[in-house]
Amino acid sequence: MVRNMVFDMGRVMLQFDPSYIAGHFVAEADVEQFSEKIFCSACWDSLDRGTITIPQAREVIRRTLPERLLPNLDQALQEWYHFVLPLEGMEQIVRGLKSAGYSIFLLTNANEQFKLYQETVPAWDCFSGLLVSSDYKLLKPEPAIYQALAEKYGLSLPECLFIDDREENVAGAQAVGMEAIQFTSPSELHRILVEKGFLPE
Repeated sequence: MVRNMVFDMGRVMLQFDPSYIAGHFVAEADVEQFSEKIFCSACWDSLDRGTITIPQAREVIRRTLPERLLPNLDQALQEWYHFVLPLEGMEQIVRGLKSAGYSIFLLTNANEQFKLYQETVPAWDCFSGLLVSSDYKLLKPEPAIYQALAEKYGLSLPECLFIDDREENVAGAQAVGMEAIQFTSPSELHRILVEKGFLPE
């Protein structure tokens, strides 16, 4: 029986649109290059894994950008999370699940800056715990990250429902025994949760 709801963060709880974020730091003509070299890069994955720091990432990324964009890079690496906004409709879903008696957890691939914006996560006060990938040197969909969450909070994985927008992360959760839903939109998630009996109609 499911007792715990485990949410991904990016594109589930908070919007994460690299082009939208990049557009706040560079001109439209540079958005595609800028977003690709920062937010869609292997370097960004390393930040989420916690194997490099922001200053180290800056040194790697700066070698891939034109010199004229280097001041924009510094600003973006320090301020990008201001443009990661709550996804409308998710606060109501989380609060509804909390009221229904479920414990709420966050399992996210995120870097060391997470603590600077964590309270923008919708219904943040409802969360019983979280695991941030960079703190554990792990990334979804590696089995160890789901197991680490369970060990940290004494959870039984078969009693957890995991919600993530990426198919591979959903499959990773299912592989360790969690029930899982691939997120597409708040309205569709609400429909599925009602259909499965986790939320009232």
